[in-house]
Amino acid sequence: MDIKEARKKARYSQEQAAELLGMSRPTYAKIENNPDVASIEDAKNIAALFKVEVEEIFFGRNYS
Repeated sequence: MDIKEARKKARYSQEQAAELLGMSRPTYAKIENNPDVASIEDAKNIAALFKVEVEEIFFGRNYS
């Protein structure tokens, strides 16, 4: 699962996700399209918002 899939599964728009994460929509979209630009803190916050593990949405691995 990638970030976009996790966001859609959580039923958030990019705008809603960005607002909940305290960032602009363009910044969120940039991370969604290229996860490599996310800081560790942003990665943790995004994973927490979507209730998934960081490894699952940033590295495509599921450790559960």
